[in-house]
Amino acid sequence: MTTTSIRVIFTIAFSLIAYTTQACLSHDNDTTLIIAPDIVRLINNKTDYQIEIKGTEGNPNFHFTYTSIQDSLTLTQTRKGLQREDWNFKIPFVENENKYYYNSHLSLGFMEGAYFGFHHVLNIPTSTDWKIGKNMSCAIYNLLFLEWRPWLNRNSFSMGIGFGGDIYSMEGSQRLAKQNGNIILTDYPEGITPQKTTINYPFVCLTPLYRIDLGKPENRIALHIGPIVKFNFKGRLSAIGKNEMGEEVSYASKSLPLRPVTVDLSAFLYYKYICIYAQYSPCKIFKAGRGPQINTLSVGVGLRLY
Repeated sequence: MTTTSIRVIFTIAFSLIAYTTQACLSHDNDTTLIIAPDIVRLINNKTDYQIEIKGTEGNPNFHFTYTSIQDSLTLTQTRKGLQREDWNFKIPFVENENKYYYNSHLSLGFMEGAYFGFHHVLNIPTSTDWKIGKNMSCAIYNLLFLEWRPWLNRNSFSMGIGFGGDIYSMEGSQRLAKQNGNIILTDYPEGITPQKTTINYPFVCLTPLYRIDLGKPENRIALHIGPIVKFNFKGRLSAIGKNEMGEEVSYASKSLPLRPVTVDLSAFLYYKYICIYAQYSPCKIFKAGRGPQINTLSVGVGLRLY
């Protein structure tokens, strides 16, 4: 008698026992015994055989499918309508390691999370000081997003839309000013004590990400990587100083020559509802020849809401 015939005989015997016994689902460390099912199907052809079980006593949504390809003894298991709990299903003479798989799907999500971080400004002019604690970013990266899972595992792609804002603060003996449509470094007027120059602007962003789930599903550990494409709006510049009487003086400008589109290379590490992230922007903040050619490296934290 061949190995394939033995497997089929034991499969049929197991199915009949499971179908005729009057109890419900039970577990031990290695085996799940499915008792009192509503439907048991055994499908066998030349290349593989499949067992499908639907419904148990007290759980009409129970759905288990086992498929074995006879040449390679490859196993595939899927489950539907179950609580997320660890369980195994074994058939005699099959020694392959059981694994869990999830159905491929396309889903729509809303308001995934809010994020807050700090910018470290690179390529700064020598006469200026950009403190990391004063250069900030806040955003909702996936106000609305689509998630596509093409494989029978927990990894997926997503595309979302969000919004946020960036704030930069520069200190030093000079200030930024707008002159003839360009941003230049210049001295404060005579009698004015330098304080700081701030730049702020809003943005709308697209977030194409590859999502990798790590560890067990209940741990909710995930890594999301991909570019954040920002569409920047005309911002505001404000240089602040104090006169000889200690009064604050402000020099403001609008419609800054920002790059309309920038890209941040991003990585987000999630644990349950908490996230830490890092971003590097190879793109300069201002258009070429229109202002200091600075870019940023950012770190921050987030709160997952979805």
